[in-house]
Amino acid sequence: MSDNAEFARKFLAAVYPLPPVWAQVLNVVGEAGEFAEAYRRYTGHARRNGSLSETGEELADVVISAYVAAERLGIGLDAFIAEKQVKVMTRGFKEQAS
Repeated sequence: MSDNAEFARKFLAAVYPLPPVWAQVLNVVGEAGEFAEAYRRYTGHARRNGSLSETGEELADVVISAYVAAERLGIGLDAFIAEKQVKVMTRGFKEQAS
């Protein structure tokens, strides 16, 4: 079990009462939206500027939310990530033009 999965277990043990599982699943989407907005600010595509650090913090929230959702759903996310990494690296890549 990764440190992320262990954190998710500890986090859920500290939360009372637990929100419904669907709320945690939707939280992943909400955090992804916040990450996208932070990236827009960082790249100058929003009304106000943002930093790379803020963007990183929002991306960390996405990962944490995903691990908490996986824990609530009984999904061993580390195993799925390892499996997906193999698929991604073995499916081939488009050749780049010279």
